[in-house]
Amino acid sequence: MKESSKCVMSGLIALLFIFVVMTTGCTDEDDEPEVDTGGWKNLSKIQRDIKNSLPYKFRILSNTSNAVNIQTPSESILFLIGLETPITPEERISLIDYVKKGGTLVFASDRSDLAEPFTRYFRIRYYDHRLIDTSYTYNWEFITIKCDFFGTDMDLIFNGPRGLNVTDSAEGMNDTHLGPVDTDDEPIEDDNIVRVLASSPVVVKDQKIVGYSFIDMNDNEIQDTWDLDGPMGMAYHVKKGNGQVYIFGNSGPFINDMYEKKDNREFIHKMISGSITDQGTVYFDMTHQVSERSHHLGYSGA
Repeated sequence: MKESSKCVMSGLIALLFIFVVMTTGCTDEDDEPEVDTGGWKNLSKIQRDIKNSLPYKFRILSNTSNAVNIQTPSESILFLIGLETPITPEERISLIDYVKKGGTLVFASDRSDLAEPFTRYFRIRYYDHRLIDTSYTYNWEFITIKCDFFGTDMDLIFNGPRGLNVTDSAEGMNDTHLGPVDTDDEPIEDDNIVRVLASSPVVVKDQKIVGYSFIDMNDNEIQDTWDLDGPMGMAYHVKKGNGQVYIFGNSGPFINDMYEKKDNREFIHKMISGSITDQGTVYFDMTHQVSERSHHLGYSGA
């Protein structure tokens, strides 16, 4: 009897073990894991949307220096959003070569000190002072920008953006402290630089100014005579070689709090579909994002 009881007990334990293993190994299809960003969790919504809602292949780029090794660059779009660590000279060369070979790069940084050593090559610089725009939602930080770049009227919303401007044609081309580039590389022509987004122009109604934007040069939140009047560039499209770069003065439209606000999501979808076919690949570089939310404010507006 004792031996028989032991056998029965052993069998029950074995069955219980199998049941536990099987049930714990199951997952609800609705509880699909978040895209592993490897860094900035505030970019998980856009990645999940691209991966699950769009026809393109989705990949995480584990090393920015590998951008030049991307196969069929003309069928690739690479997002480098929320730059929080510097781009090394090797990474800079790799990204530039990727673009020249036909790739599309989407670059958005909230820190001009980290961004400019790279964007100056494409003749884009950042204003170091706050952009004030009367076309805002909720508060001064959340600026609404109108866009018709893709042939559709859209309203985008940014989170504390910087204004952008176009530099001299030769600036940044061969700055050795920024990392080597081709010595025989030609400067980017004016015709290859297009302003995609801009802050509000001066709007007059009934002989009164009802809308405007400016760079607050003395940071007093008041429009003075020495401030720079808008409209100011918020994003540029630059062609180089066989490829192209979209440069944004802020990563706001891409982050979780803002991605589905206004027409941000539609704009990003059009930017992708206008760059690659359905058989193309969307890459996300996550090697330069170290915090979960960067310095962005939480959006609580309607």
